[in-house]
Formats: sequence, C-alpha cells, structure tokens
Amino acid sequence: MSDQTSSVGDTKAIVGDESDKTKTEDKGFLALKEEKKALAIKFQEAQSELERLKNEAKTKEEEVLKQQGEYKKLYEDEQKSKLELAEKLKLKEKKELALRKVDVVMKELGVPLAKPEYWDFVDLDRIPVDEATKEIDINIAKQVANDFIVKFPELLVKKAGKVDNSAAATTSTLSYEEWVKLPIAEKRTRFKDVKK
Repeated sequence: MSDQTSSVGDTKAIVGDESDKTKTEDKGFLALKEEKKALAIKFQEAQSELERLKNEAKTKEEEVLKQQGEYKKLYEDEQKSKLELAEKLKLKEKKELALRKVDVVMKELGVPLAKPEYWDFVDLDRIPVDEATKEIDINIAKQVANDFIVKFPELLVKKAGKVDNSAAATTSTLSYEEWVKLPIAEKRTRFKDVKK
C-alpha cells in the first residue's frame, strides 16, 4: 500500500502542482489583465491629452489669424483715414485759395457786392495761381474785377454819402491820371469823361 499511497501522494503532488500552476497562471493573467487595463486607461488619457493639445493649438492659430485680421483692418482703417484727411486738406486749401482770390477782387472792386450770392457771377477760376509760391496773379484779378464792374454794375452796393463838390466840378472832363486815381466803381462811370 505504500506504493499506492506514494502514488496517490505523487498524484496529489502532481495535481497540487497543477493547481498551484493554475493559481500562478491565474495571478499572471490577472496581473496582465490589470496591466492591459491600466495601459488602456493611460492610452485614453494620452489620446484625450493629444486632443486637448490639438484644440489648444487650433485655438491659438485662430487667435493669431484673428489678430492678423485685426491688424489688417487697423491698417485699412488707417489708410482710409489718411485719404480722408488728404481730401479735407485739399478742400481746405481750395477754400483758402478762393478766399484769397475774393479778397483781391474785393479790393479791386472798391465796394462790396449787394448780396453774397452775387459772388457766383465773379469768375474766380480765371485768376491763376503760381503753384510754387501760391501767389495770385494780381493783374488777372484786376481784369476779373473790371470785367465784373462792366458786366454787372447793378450787383454792387451803391456808395451812399455826401457828394464831394470837387467831384461835381470835375464831372465834365478828366485827365487820364485823374481817372486812374479813381476807385474802380467810379472808373466805369467816368470813363466817358476822360480827355482824349
């Protein structure tokens, strides 16, 4: 019996060895399974981190593009503002030039116009300006004033006041030198009285 007992003991030892092996294999499998599960979790975390980084990069890129777009818009606005200022400056210069022409013509007329809207009848565009010095051609301005007096004497304000006795005495004839000294408004009316 001892042979049988020893064979049963050997069988137990063999069977026991197998159960220990199974337990060891089960532990190894469970450890491997846990490791796989941990790796899957780490992989998911890495995937989500990668997605987050991609989203951050995309957001930063969009911000840069937006900023570039804003810079472009700011640049375009600045250029538009410069053009508007240049146009305003040209308009201002044109108005100042017209006022200077009006001033010269007014001095030549000697009397103001009856109404401000009568300035539309004065041909200020005929008066040239030197581009380099911005000076008005006085001779042409005098001619424009004389032409206005001849064409539209009724648009001028008539001088009111006392009449000079010496003027009444000289109504018959004038010398050219006397006629030149007269105001432009009177020159037109007294031209016929100049001695020839």
